[in-house]
Amino acid sequence: MWRPGFECKVKPWGKKIADGATVVFLDESGFSLKTTRVRTWGRCGQTPVFPTRLRWEHLSVIGAITTGGQFFQHTHHGAIRSPQVVAFLEHVLRHIAGEVVVVPDRAMIHRAKVVQACVAT
Repeated sequence: MWRPGFECKVKPWGKKIADGATVVFLDESGFSLKTTRVRTWGRCGQTPVFPTRLRWEHLSVIGAITTGGQFFQHTHHGAIRSPQVVAFLEHVLRHIAGEVVVVPDRAMIHRAKVVQACVAT
């Protein structure tokens, strides 16, 4: 809301959005396949034992959604690092025509120099 004496500061990408650029929101999430600990009932003096396979596998998903309603996602084994983020951004940019504004969250992976260089271009 505009008020007298209040100067509105426009973000550097605000003009691009006003000119019709596509906004891409980027995020990632991780999933652990580790068995969870549960409680159950057992007979008095007989502790129930449930054999499980201990798997420490980790799946990560990186995704993006555009203001036009397009959805992109990649799944990786293990954690997502900056090279995977750059590869995903290049994939997304191949499928979107025109100017693009990428809006990442504040995760440390997005602050890597390689990712910042890719987003800036």
